[in-house]
Amino acid sequence: LPIYLCKIDGAWKIVAKVLSLLTEDMQIGLICFDRFGKCIQGNDAFRHMVANDGAWGSYEEYFTSWRAARPDGELREEFWREEHEIDGELRYYDAHFNLLQDDKGSYVGSFFSFTDRTESVAEYEEKRYEASHDELTDIYNRKRFFEAVEALLKEDADEKRVMVCIDVKDFSVVNNLFGEKTGNQILQRIAGLMRRDASEDTVYGRLESDHFAMCMREEKFVEENYTEYLEDLKRIVHSSVYRMHAHVGVYRIIDPSISI
Repeated sequence: LPIYLCKIDGAWKIVAKVLSLLTEDMQIGLICFDRFGKCIQGNDAFRHMVANDGAWGSYEEYFTSWRAARPDGELREEFWREEHEIDGELRYYDAHFNLLQDDKGSYVGSFFSFTDRTESVAEYEEKRYEASHDELTDIYNRKRFFEAVEALLKEDADEKRVMVCIDVKDFSVVNNLFGEKTGNQILQRIAGLMRRDASEDTVYGRLESDHFAMCMREEKFVEENYTEYLEDLKRIVHSSVYRMHAHVGVYRIIDPSISI
């Protein structure tokens, strides 16, 4: 957006009016100041971004505090990122500060511009989540599970931990006899049981098919709980001719440096 400014102080009202017409329809938040730090224009997009009622004084306070935070107080073009809570929602912005100069290179004013990047952040977080979680069970996938366990053991190598592994015997038979929907219910129930048994520093995930694993503090592992969990799983399959079996294996981690 090219902006041409006049150094004559009396012309600022005209400039402000022109800026108003130019900026109100913009999606980019824009706030402009004259060479004395007085706010001459702020558009609706900016007012919404900072949840401000549009009082020029508060804008000028923003400019003054921002300028005071510069190490040497010198104004120069800058780029940074800000976060603001708007209506209870955290929103993310790219921010720019630009100087305005006349044709002789003299400083006549400045402006801030803010671009809302909240949707881009949300899309990135969603893709990152999908890349690290199993779609069916909504817990860590194999790759992310291994990464998280290795990081956990490296960070707290002295803590005694166990690796708990769960799988369903002949799971393909269960799928063939009772259908994919029932098979999925079993997998989701296993994930739910692991989630219920997890503490803050517990890592668990679906490795593949019906194979699950959980790394937890040894003191948190209670064998009787898993006996109950297996019985709970069996209730999903209602059959007088087939009895489903699941296996639980427990490995005490002696050497945290051994590859997962």
